[in-house]
Amino acid sequence: MRWLAVLAALVPAACGDASSDTSASSSKPSATTAAVVAGSVTAAATTGGSTASPFASGVYRYALAVPAGWQAVAAKRAWDGSGAAPTHEDPDADEWSRPDGASVFAFAAPTRHHLTGYAREWIARTAAEHGDTCPNPPAAREPVTIGGDSGVLLAWDCGILIDIAVAVHDGAGYAFVFRDPNVHAATDPADHETFVRLLRSVKFGR
Repeated sequence: MRWLAVLAALVPAACGDASSDTSASSSKPSATTAAVVAGSVTAAATTGGSTASPFASGVYRYALAVPAGWQAVAAKRAWDGSGAAPTHEDPDADEWSRPDGASVFAFAAPTRHHLTGYAREWIARTAAEHGDTCPNPPAAREPVTIGGDSGVLLAWDCGILIDIAVAVHDGAGYAFVFRDPNVHAATDPADHETFVRLLRSVKFGR
């Protein structure tokens, strides 16, 4: 998608919504850029003595270190931000899953919000789309680092653990969702550690 072509400057993340719009880029993604981004996470792809695997998203222009033993499936198309948000089963999302059924999936779309407004949007979206199972407001909210940028981690007990980490980078809003059907709570220490480590490994394309 043209709007995701060049991800560069850090969007100020601690402030509220901007008074002016954030414009999207008009260049196309390239395989060369995706490869460079993937290479940038290779050095950091060793976690707890186990070698992780670098993953580059050709659709959403970022890379990260996939934990050892997890299976990666790349998105086949970009989400445009309209309609319901992608799930872990949709072709609009990159997904990494571990053998016990837990998974992380990610996607992005253009946004005019800065971080505070984007996090509020996700709380409202979750209430609207999943209010029958996910109580509003979320059970926990905390700052988190996503690829060197400031982000917000929102945690829900939706009958299963659903944690959504969001960030805004160069006019695009990113969402990384940790889903663990084995945990019937909003937070879990082991899942939290795994999720935060994965988020810190993110490198946005430039």
